[in-house]
Amino acid sequence: QALTAEHNRLTKIVIDRLQTSEAAAFDKLLEESPGLYEITQLKQEPRNFSLKEIKGEIQRGEQLYFFYTIAKNLLPEMEISNESIKYYAALVDYYSVARLKQLNKWTAYIYIICFAHHRYQRHSDNLINCLISKVRHYSDEAKSVAKERLYECHIEINENFQKAGQVLKLLTDESIEANTPFKTVQSNIFGILPRPKLIIVAERM
Repeated sequence: QALTAEHNRLTKIVIDRLQTSEAAAFDKLLEESPGLYEITQLKQEPRNFSLKEIKGEIQRGEQLYFFYTIAKNLLPEMEISNESIKYYAALVDYYSVARLKQLNKWTAYIYIICFAHHRYQRHSDNLINCLISKVRHYSDEAKSVAKERLYECHIEINENFQKAGQVLKLLTDESIEANTPFKTVQSNIFGILPRPKLIIVAERM
């Protein structure tokens, strides 16, 4: 008797509050169409965080939003718990479209209202988790590239220090004539270590 009374209470709210155009939209979810039923398409969730899957999820979110706004207005009046919403939503996932169509239409509407609310929340979670995953991926990739670049820099610095040693030896080379123009000496120095790199090494030293 309690279950029947609760079902009747929910049905009355839906009958009183659901507009004709909204009921027609619910019916359309269960209508046959080329490919999958609309409700079946909305049940689908992204299999991974690839661009194709997330674009599909965004599109489903746009379709769901209309039904979510209806649910958001009706559910406070229906005064059912979050667990009950999840339970009724799970029935839409569980039942085939053919089984949903066999139900009393107002009962089906109650289930679909809960499904739309719960599925739209999952939709938001899916997009947030995708964002977190992508940011983490880019962050890890950036750290990996930075570590590799740092390693390359260390190697380059060591090589430049060795070349700086050759430059110092060149300045003490007695085989260079005393009257050799400084430009010539500089040319030999920059042949060993280009000017910009020599400046960096000098500043570091």
